[in-house]
Amino acid sequence: MQTGIKALKVIAKLKQQQLDERTLVQQHGLTSEEPSTDQMLRMLKQLGYVAKQKKLTLAKYPANY
Repeated sequence: MQTGIKALKVIAKLKQQQLDERTLVQQHGLTSEEPSTDQMLRMLKQLGYVAKQKKLTLAKYPANY
């Protein structure tokens, strides 16, 4: 299951945009595996979204969070 593609579909739906999962998979040559972060960023940018990768460190959060 490609949860990243499903998340893109939800985002597009919230923005009232049409997104065909099959076309997206075909355009980017994706397999049944999860898309990489780079692939997700490329797809988001192609769809017109501003996207960037950000590293999160667990040290910022309390231990019981």
